[in-house]
Amino acid sequence: MHPIPKLTAQRLAELPPGTPIRIGAQLVTFNGCSIRPNFKGEEQTFVDYTLPDGTPGSHFEYTVLDAGTEHLESVRCRYCGRFRHPEDVVKSTIKHWDRSERDDFCADRECALRYQQSIRVPSHKRAAGLRIRGNR
Repeated sequence: MHPIPKLTAQRLAELPPGTPIRIGAQLVTFNGCSIRPNFKGEEQTFVDYTLPDGTPGSHFEYTVLDAGTEHLESVRCRYCGRFRHPEDVVKSTIKHWDRSERDDFCADRECALRYQQSIRVPSHKRAAGLRIRGNR
């Protein structure tokens, strides 16, 4: 059970346009990299891509490097952010104070437990006040 590698700057530069990649949960078609001014006017590298519905998209290079992979079948762990093979991931229920959600976590690590422990719960008085106000 090894994590699937993320994209690197070198590999991103080698990708030909038209290559499918995964950025987070989205499957996109890579179009290329360009250097443009960002919102502050500073030169920044952007990754251009096309969404499945045909609309163009663009992200900062560092965002794509953090959340991108060439392995289209991979699943990303909600806690640690590693890409894993679908067989190395389990769906776990995470309980919040007001709802529950199911998400993907690493099967060989305690990511689901750690994520559950990181959820903050309001104090008893605050939770009671929210219930009272919500019932009006």
